[in-house]
Amino acid sequence: MAKANWAYKPNGKIYDRQKKRTKKNRKKRAKKASTQSVRIWTDGAVYLNGRGKDGGYALVIDQNGYEETFYGYMKKGATNNIMELTAILRGLEKALENGMQDESMVVKTDSKYCINSITKWVKGWKRNGWLTKEGNPVKNVELIKDIDTACSHFKHLRFEWVKGHNGTRLNELADELASKAITDGRSKKIDENKLYIFSSNMPQAKSTAKVTHSVTETIHGLKWNVTIDIDGDTTYEEGTEDVYIEELSKKRAFDVIANMGLTGKHIIELIEE
Repeated sequence: MAKANWAYKPNGKIYDRQKKRTKKNRKKRAKKASTQSVRIWTDGAVYLNGRGKDGGYALVIDQNGYEETFYGYMKKGATNNIMELTAILRGLEKALENGMQDESMVVKTDSKYCINSITKWVKGWKRNGWLTKEGNPVKNVELIKDIDTACSHFKHLRFEWVKGHNGTRLNELADELASKAITDGRSKKIDENKLYIFSSNMPQAKSTAKVTHSVTETIHGLKWNVTIDIDGDTTYEEGTEDVYIEELSKKRAFDVIANMGLTGKHIIELIEE
């Protein structure tokens, strides 16, 4: 006999078993979501809503509230599926580049084709030698192979479908950037097949390395040895560096350093002739 969804508590009150289970599942999902330290939102677009030959892709990396956005352009051969897959691949590559392979990660896309290709169909395709069950070659096979390889490097990775154009902020942002990639690519503001960073508020990791640059410059007829020590644990704003000079030409020496594009602690010494 089927178990009733309604039951009595010891105090005589009725409670709903189904509601209790649903509430418990919500708590589990909330706990699981709270442990996801990295989320990657991806999207792709094609010029003239799929009728063109060029397209754009974009991704947003959300790590504990910090966001970094990227976009790229493809001049020829773009389809909606290719752009969606490319966005996912670039997102995984960027995560690996940033050393996120051990993080708990979820990749979000509004493409069910991508979700099914990466998480379901790929297993059968690999068994069949990258052929469909009908014996036809798998479409976009190289992108799917690259994504499958990239996925193997992550310890805690899953994919999640999200409904497009549903007001989800980061999904909408990825959509807007994919369209902007087409605009910027067609106006030659960005080159094709390159991933460009669009914005970032990620904290920059401090380097512990100490680098020394040493050059010799002739300033006002005198030779100066310029040594620039860059301490990775210290940030020096341009124009506030400590400059030590034994002779004249302080301003000119500072200009030389600025033109070299080097920041840090500057030590300038006159070389005795």
